[in-house]
Amino acid sequence: MNDTKILDVDGTTLDEWLELLRKPPTGMIFVRNKFPTEDHKNEWLRTAHLRPEKDVKLLLRHFLVSTGSNPSDQLNAQILISQLSKGTCLNELKEHDRRLLYHVKSHGKYPVWEGLGWVIDLLPHHPRTALNVINAFFYPYFGLLTDNYLSGLFDAEAIIRNRYIESFHTIDSAERGLLSLHWRELEWLCGAVYDHMGFNVRVTSRGNDDGVDVFAEKNICGQKDLIVIQAKKWRESNPVGKGEVRELLGTIDDHRATRGVLVTTGRFESGALQMANKDSRIELLDQKQFLLLLNEYCGTDWFTRVDRLITSIKIHCSSSSVEL
Repeated sequence: MNDTKILDVDGTTLDEWLELLRKPPTGMIFVRNKFPTEDHKNEWLRTAHLRPEKDVKLLLRHFLVSTGSNPSDQLNAQILISQLSKGTCLNELKEHDRRLLYHVKSHGKYPVWEGLGWVIDLLPHHPRTALNVINAFFYPYFGLLTDNYLSGLFDAEAIIRNRYIESFHTIDSAERGLLSLHWRELEWLCGAVYDHMGFNVRVTSRGNDDGVDVFAEKNICGQKDLIVIQAKKWRESNPVGKGEVRELLGTIDDHRATRGVLVTTGRFESGALQMANKDSRIELLDQKQFLLLLNEYCGTDWFTRVDRLITSIKIHCSSSSVEL
């Protein structure tokens, strides 16, 4: 006789539910592969920057699909076997279908699901890659996952985005790290970000930049893209104006670039923002937006590794005889 009981956790506080995750009660099952309610989720996200790293990883381990099987797999396997008995060709089977058959053949020992728990090892340095992996998982398996598993994956994405990209717990240190850079170091850091984004990067020489601090290029068939980047180490009290945007437009035309990016450690005047809104070739990144980009592609602790990031992009560019 199965003595397992279902514990309703909808009415628990967030901290009570987290304690259940840390120390699951014997003989009780409860919702643990997603937040029990939207209230639990919203409260956790509001306080994510206060949570210890071990609690963040604890949630992700529960929310990301783990390697293994669940009760519905046996039913799905029987349906598949029934279809095969009607003449479906084995070569037409998807990998998930093959795992279902191996699961039955091994009497449940072979796992049906290849887990996503390894995504945790991408954090905190590669949150965008972690999100891309989860999004890729949705494509083949969206229709096969239960509502709870789907909700758990969406919750995991929200946790990663909130903790490792928006990253309120590191914002003060990140701002100080950015403002402490020399203007030349800022240019190299821009190169490092776009390198992490998958572009071929060239940081120009001092005094010979022709209006460009960084060239970033992608030569993928159907997605050819050349970006010219200008970096302004300017203070909040000295906003970037329309003149600088006009200069960037001219640089885009001179180099036949697809678009231009203007990065500042400060802010933009309203006139500059209005000009950018009228021309899709222009992207303006103020301090807050650039910090989000750094977090997303270089990790929320980028400021502790900024010298390594800059040195790496210098070495990467040196093969093209770029000045160090």
